[in-house]
Order: sequence, then structure tokens, then C-alpha cells
Amino acid sequence: MDNERFEGEIWDPACGDGMMARVLASRGNPVIATDLYDRGFGTAGIDFLRSDTQADNIITNPPYNAAEGFVKAGLKKRSKKICTPSSRYFPRRRQSIPDNFFHSPAGSAVDI
Repeated sequence: MDNERFEGEIWDPACGDGMMARVLASRGNPVIATDLYDRGFGTAGIDFLRSDTQADNIITNPPYNAAEGFVKAGLKKRSKKICTPSSRYFPRRRQSIPDNFFHSPAGSAVDI
């Protein structure tokens, strides 16, 4: 967050125990925290891959087995930026994710 600024709300759709969402909120942005399962933080029962919810920015650490789906869905659900720890998920699978994940005309995608 020191190197990348975010305007508007941030949605963490795999918020887990809220560790990342709390840090994001401490930086001054409004944060929407959801998760498919109740992990003690945020709104439970929200399936990011099926949700119609939109957000300015999406920052999340998705489950490994759903990471590619989260990236593809996030590109459609955000108006500005999407950030995921992508190098951890896609070190050798660059060809399997959309070209605009790393640079998108509607905003930008940042590898955190």
C-alpha cells in the first residue's frame, strides 16, 4: 500500500479472519470484507465467483484452488484495480490467465 494507491472502496472477497481487511481499512479506504465461509470476520456466505457485486478495487488472497477463477471474476467485478499475490499462484501458468491481468485499460492489476 505504500507503493500503490487506491481510490474508492476495496473489496476483500476472501477475507478469512480479517487480517488483510483490517490493514486495508487502517489506510483510510472503505473496505467490504466477505468470505464464502464464516471465519469470524466480515460477511459470510458470499460466493465471489457467483456474486454480482461490483467494487472499485478488489484486493484478496484467494484460496489456491480457486485463484485463477478469482482473477478472471475480479477483472469483471472491479472498476479500477485488482490485486492478488499472483506470482505465488501463477509462476509457470502465465499463459492460462488473461493478458489484461497484468495491465488492464480499465484500471490496473498489481501483483502483491
